[in-house]
Order: sequence, then C-alpha cells, then structure tokens
Amino acid sequence: MNYEKSEVHEIIRLARIYGVPFLYPKILPNTDKFVRKDTFIGDMPVTEILSISISPWERITKRMVDIVCSLFGIFILSPLLVIIAIIIKIEDPSGPVIFKNRRIGQDGKIFSLYKFRYMYWKYSVKDAYGTPEKEDEALKYEETLKKESDTRDGPLYKIKDDPRKMKSGKIFEKLSLDELPQLFNVLIGNMSLV
Repeated sequence: MNYEKSEVHEIIRLARIYGVPFLYPKILPNTDKFVRKDTFIGDMPVTEILSISISPWERITKRMVDIVCSLFGIFILSPLLVIIAIIIKIEDPSGPVIFKNRRIGQDGKIFSLYKFRYMYWKYSVKDAYGTPEKEDEALKYEETLKKESDTRDGPLYKIKDDPRKMKSGKIFEKLSLDELPQLFNVLIGNMSLV
C-alpha cells in the first residue's frame, strides 16, 4: 500500500476519535513524530501509535490534579449548575436534566458522558438509557435529519438549524455550558482535563 502523508494523518485522527488502536507496518513513512510502541500481529512486526505516553508517577499526579480541579470547578460553579438545571426543567420537564451519552474511553471502555440536556427529551437518543436502536424514535429522526441537513463531511455531523434543540439549549450549547457536567466525568475518572 502506498499512502500519502495526509491520508496517514487522517487515519490516525479518526482512530483517536473512535478510540481504535492504529497499527501500521514498520515500513510506513512519515510517522516518526508520534509516540510509538513496537508489537506484532501474528508474526508480522508492526508499530502502534500511542495517544499518551506518561510514566506511572505522572499518571498518579495527573489523576490527583483532575480530582482537585474537578471538585473545585463543581464547587465554584454549583450555583450556575443549579440555575441551568432549573431552566431545563422549566422548558422541558419530561426528561432528565443531565443527559447520558455513550462514548468510548481509554482502553476502549464504554462510559456515560454527562452533559446538560439541550434537546427536547422526545428527540434525545436514548441508547445510554437501555433503549434498543430499533425502538428509539429519536435515533430514527436523527438519521433523517443527518440525511437532510448535515453540514459536515466525514463521520461527525452537524445539523443546520436543528429543530430538536430547546431555546435555552441553543444558548447552553453555543456557550458550551452543556459541557459543565463533564466535571463529574473527570471526578469519576472517565475523562481527564486537558
């Protein structure tokens, strides 16, 4: 196989997004700036591109920083968190305030990512709540919207003028306030501050 440099970097980028290890034959060019680990697939020697390369002590220190910073953030932002929760419940009392979304974390482990819900509950995809894909009307509606209104190329999508968003949700998302509950993910250890 003969890959262009940009193709290799795109494959690595997608592997990181989806939490998939990227392994390549040792002869692949243009990968010398990445942290690598040599391994084997059967008898063939390959090199794995690593996302993070830190020592055990650095890992412990990083975890302690994550715990302290997330606790501090939750404490300082708690009045704002309560106000946002009240606004969400007033606009759409039918669902939870904090929405769970399944994500792939370190070592391929699936975890629930926490966000303030910025969509109406009936339009929120409920796979993290145990609803099977075939029964999730919100997922079917999302697929329809992606076909009709997707503004991005590639595996990620962005719906133009998304009708599923609450009025307050549009503001929360624009200001990234919907991301604040991820401090709890950091505290639990599912995510890390960067």
